[in-house]
Amino acid sequence: MQTIMTLIRIDRRAPAAACLLLGVALMAGGQARAQEGFGENALKCYQQSARGDDAAAESCARAAEAGDGHAAFLLALAETDAERRVGWLQRAVGLGHARAAAVLAEVRRREGDNQRANELELAAARGGFGPSRIRLAQALRRDRDNAQSLARARNILLAAAAAGYPDAQYLVAGMLKSGEGGDVDDAGAAAWMLEAASSGHVQAQFELGVVRGQQNAAAGIRWLTKAARAGHVGAMVQLARLLNESRGDRGGKQLARYWANRAVLFGHPQAPALFAAIGDPAQAPVAAGPNLIARVQQALTDLGYDPGPVDGLRGGRTRSAIEAFQQSRQLTVTGEITGELLAQLQQAVRSR
Repeated sequence: MQTIMTLIRIDRRAPAAACLLLGVALMAGGQARAQEGFGENALKCYQQSARGDDAAAESCARAAEAGDGHAAFLLALAETDAERRVGWLQRAVGLGHARAAAVLAEVRRREGDNQRANELELAAARGGFGPSRIRLAQALRRDRDNAQSLARARNILLAAAAAGYPDAQYLVAGMLKSGEGGDVDDAGAAAWMLEAASSGHVQAQFELGVVRGQQNAAAGIRWLTKAARAGHVGAMVQLARLLNESRGDRGGKQLARYWANRAVLFGHPQAPALFAAIGDPAQAPVAAGPNLIARVQQALTDLGYDPGPVDGLRGGRTRSAIEAFQQSRQLTVTGEITGELLAQLQQAVRSR
């Protein structure tokens, strides 16, 4: 199945209203009969198909004969012969199966019969199949100067979004934000963007992470991490940048360099400069509690520096002692307790 961002290719020679009427007529004939097929054979068909049972074909055929469109669709999916597969798809469409209409639309489109493909796609959308609804809405949105088409597209996407389709949720968020097809609705746009991101829409996670990161670094990092883990290269760059700017600790620097390096490997043009700008995590300050400060003070005392009393409190004398030690070891003089400082202190104590 094509991704939902693929636009339905409507034949300009076939008016949309006529196609829609044909789609409605196509679906109407099978609706009543479809209700009769959910009997014992249908149940066996579903269970056996789920198990991969060889007996599924016989049960599904009986269920399809009884009017079960989904059984006919399952037979089409399992069929290896192209002609018989189309036959079962046609049977399923005749029984009102929306997804079968969408699949058959792709078959007809590959054959070059765009008019019939559009009729089937419209039938699938009318039957409630989410990806077809979205493709129809995207086709309507191409008519930018037609306010009625844009309003229809917005309503179709709202219905698909409410049915739980993340791509529709993301698209309708953009329409509500811009006022496309109706009034601007910032609150609705934000709600649908959050819904799409929560449902796993990667681009929504990225955009939400960028917006949230401007207000709350932790929230931005959380959403950008989801998008970056899903392979969104832009999210990797934004995540590395946000980590570097908001977290000065060693762990933050290490994560920032990791994601910047990932973006370099994926070829993002900004990633190499960002990776170089992050610097060495070993020189980033570490979270130092009283126990760690006391150990640093003791090591400095043992090495002949004067950090003051070994009390776990980082005062001016401790900072001056750290700076003197860093200078003596030709380290970057910061006066901070860093991973590099700890490693050098440990090496100096062992070798004295």
